[in-house]
Amino acid sequence: FVQRLPPQLLAAFQATLEEIKFADLVLHVVDVSSPMAKEQWRVTSSVLEKIGAKDVPTLTVCNKMDAVAARASSSSSSS
Repeated sequence: FVQRLPPQLLAAFQATLEEIKFADLVLHVVDVSSPMAKEQWRVTSSVLEKIGAKDVPTLTVCNKMDAVAARASSSSSSS
């Protein structure tokens, strides 16, 4: 999501994003079923660093683990 935002829209959200610097915790939810999960995590981390929030404690939550497990199970049973 974040990596597809046009620069103008990202600039419009800058004030909102900068509020993250004052948070006690960032809850970073990653859709691990996405083939782009690593890239999306990297982009979000980069944005947090750019806005000066890299030192805010972050809890990364892996969402849709069931889909990943089901995919792994079906590929191992078909071998």
